[in-house]
Amino acid sequence: MSTIALKEAIQWHDALMDAEFKGRKDNESAARFRLSKKTGVPESYLYRLNYKRREMRDVPGEVYRRLMLAYEAICTHVEKKAEAIEREAQAIEEANAIERGHSPSGEGNSAAA
Repeated sequence: MSTIALKEAIQWHDALMDAEFKGRKDNESAARFRLSKKTGVPESYLYRLNYKRREMRDVPGEVYRRLMLAYEAICTHVEKKAEAIEREAQAIEEANAIERGHSPSGEGNSAAA
């Protein structure tokens, strides 16, 4: 394993497999099959990235691109979920502040100088 592209592809493969794994009753081959269908990367190549990575010298450009796009899609999904949770927490904080008679921005609070 020598190229940066191969190292990145392996990292993306591992993250995608972790995300695809559904729990205790799931097995690796089923997760690999689902990942193969989602990304378009042959299941045999995903197997190779997992078990033959020490023998590999590089990664084909199409496999690299497909893994990168799938990984970016997962990252975008997680970021959107985090932003939604953050907005919800902010709305709850504002509602609690209004119920207590304080402004959400902190204006009007009398603090000792």
